[in-house]
Amino acid sequence: MNYHDANRIAWDASEGYHREAVFDMVLHQLKTPGLYCLDDVALAALESLDVSGKSVVQLCCNNGREVMSVVKLGASRGVGFDISASFIEQGRELSEKSGIACELIACDVADIPESFHGQFDLVIITVGALGWFEDLGAYFGKVSDLLKAEGELYVYEQHPFTEMLDLKLAVEAPRLTCDYFRDEPYRDTDGLDYYSGVVYDSPPCYWFVHTFSVILQSCIDQGLQITSIEEFEHDISNNWLELAQTDLRLPLCFQLRATKVIG
Repeated sequence: MNYHDANRIAWDASEGYHREAVFDMVLHQLKTPGLYCLDDVALAALESLDVSGKSVVQLCCNNGREVMSVVKLGASRGVGFDISASFIEQGRELSEKSGIACELIACDVADIPESFHGQFDLVIITVGALGWFEDLGAYFGKVSDLLKAEGELYVYEQHPFTEMLDLKLAVEAPRLTCDYFRDEPYRDTDGLDYYSGVVYDSPPCYWFVHTFSVILQSCIDQGLQITSIEEFEHDISNNWLELAQTDLRLPLCFQLRATKVIG
């Protein structure tokens, strides 16, 4: 089965829901001095990376709001790739209306042209990206291809631990019910409106579970030397906001930095 084609169709179908929920807010953030479509953790990390004058690319960029925020922070070039032409079109509208120049391209990660290889100082990957892909080795291989020598990778993702939690269980009684080492992807038809939580009859999408060790080893195998990693108890997925406010201090997200090593 071609999971990528199925996911592209499902992701395209969610664009209108996302537009209705957050387009105006995102445009306001992009247009307003001092505001960014990044939370405090991501903003601090990107500021510490000193993106000023650097070329930056985001994989699975959604509507490009985050890579545009990095351009707003001072990056000299921002490029975003996303499998959905609908989200890329939304991003181009945001770019035009905000005045933030950014190259947004509808393309599967695996199909990114070689002309982009070795062009970037920084690759960014944010929440909701890794689960779309069955083979993280190939995914991080593309990351390595895109980076210049000694270029850096920044990942800010949902923690693999959360894959063991059932979204439908009450926050008051969370239980580990899902397989951490699951091989088959989850299939979902409730839709991908993670902003407003609207359930709609969606084309099926497929989500792959990756353990922490698989994520780290996939980076290492592709010549990406991990330089820092940190886990957090706050939620960045809009799935566990209530759970993050309980007394349970669970790992809900993480950030990772790595450098492309040569030789």
